[in-house]
Amino acid sequence: MTEVKKLGRRIHYKRIISLIISVVMAVTTLIPHMAVSAEDTGKYPYTMFGRNGIEINTANFSVNGNVHTNKEAVINAQNKNINGKLILNPDKKP
Repeated sequence: MTEVKKLGRRIHYKRIISLIISVVMAVTTLIPHMAVSAEDTGKYPYTMFGRNGIEINTANFSVNGNVHTNKEAVINAQNKNINGKLILNPDKKP
């Protein structure tokens, strides 16, 4: 193979690699700006749900959302933070 063909192939490979790297970088900069939701919040509007009650014993406890239980909730924590509602024994629908 002549030197010109080798140089041409090398430049061609470098351009392909550069294109692939550019596409990967563009995609990774767009991903953090996309909104993602695990599932519809209408079906399960609670962050924590306990059918037969909730009992938590810990030093630090923090929940960002609503907590719901059909019975009672016993939360023993030195630092307790619930950013939402604590719903106990709600009216049951027929």
